[in-house]
Amino acid sequence: MENEYAVYMNTILGGAIGYTLDGLSRAHIRAEFKNTDHEKYFDISSAVKHDMNRWKKPGLYPASIQLLLLFAMKSITKRDSLMLFSESIVQSPEVQESEYSFLRNASLVERQYYNNIIQSENIIIDFPQVHFIHFVIPICYSCKNKADIFLTVLEMISRINKNYMFISSALLFAFLLYDSNGAENRDFISLSVKNMLELISLSEKESGRIFNAGLNPETFMQSLIYFEELLISLTKRETADIDLGEKIIFDYVNELIKTPITRGTVNYPLALIPFAILLAEEYEVNYPFILHDMAFLGGDASLLSSLVAALLGSSFGEDIISQQLLNDLINKKRLEQVVNAIVTKKVKPQLITDFIQNEASLTAKEISERNAKLKHMKVKVKKQKSRKDIEHDINTHIVESWT
Repeated sequence: MENEYAVYMNTILGGAIGYTLDGLSRAHIRAEFKNTDHEKYFDISSAVKHDMNRWKKPGLYPASIQLLLLFAMKSITKRDSLMLFSESIVQSPEVQESEYSFLRNASLVERQYYNNIIQSENIIIDFPQVHFIHFVIPICYSCKNKADIFLTVLEMISRINKNYMFISSALLFAFLLYDSNGAENRDFISLSVKNMLELISLSEKESGRIFNAGLNPETFMQSLIYFEELLISLTKRETADIDLGEKIIFDYVNELIKTPITRGTVNYPLALIPFAILLAEEYEVNYPFILHDMAFLGGDASLLSSLVAALLGSSFGEDIISQQLLNDLINKKRLEQVVNAIVTKKVKPQLITDFIQNEASLTAKEISERNAKLKHMKVKVKKQKSRKDIEHDINTHIVESWT
């Protein structure tokens, strides 16, 4: 496989451009940032001025990217990379006012996995979320073929999150990365359908390995079929329209879940992964603001942007990397050093130690800056009611309760 450097760097940039926008709605983002420079990271101070706890530092990147790089460095060895990764988490330094050490804006599944490691617990995680899917990137670049990728992703990913939809999405994304590598085209949806047929065939042959991973082979097969059906329906849409494709996705998902969704940016595997594939195919590849527009879609912006970025990096290589975003990336030189070490398979223990310490410092600095902003917030003081007003409110409540 080629384009490894491009996949990692573009994934980092995708995570960084979406980091500050995570959790904001599409309408809110468009209203606040419609005149923003397309190749700048977003400072959301004005958008969250009434809730500055949501502020995140522009140019940084979330826990999903931090964990990817740490896992990738640990994957260079032939030993159990997930065990070595967990050991590094245990040894990570405390960061004041952070419950999760150096991790920034950690998701529910990332927080639970962190707690499992730190507290030596063995709580089974079964969340239909997409976080940790980035771990398939180093797996793809360490495996010789797709059969090897299938078994490695199945064994490794199921130890993190037992959710069938998540594991299915991770396998699909891994196969798509592998097949799109260096292809320089964007037939991602058709390629995904082909990948699903391969995954279903492999799952029939490897039912024993699926069972050994603690999964029910029949339930696992059904989750793969859901992805296949949805992707086939995307190939049949009448026009190459992103809004139409997104509607097809959430309409299909809503047939399977209790709480309906109205966006493809929701952190649910059967929604977010097909939506990322759709976007990677439909956007003009020479359009310089692809990652900006991905982040502008809101929801789990850093996840969506990073997944689209990974696919484009795999297919088109370093030409797809935004030099402006790269230059403005916080910690640029160290990240380039880390990625180069991963690609050349020359990761020294000191590099990992320095990476964690540096990330802890960056997290501490972000917290400090957020606290400074909180001090300058204008806190609305509630007008004190007079005793007469209080008695009137009580009497009104009593009368209304009688009637």
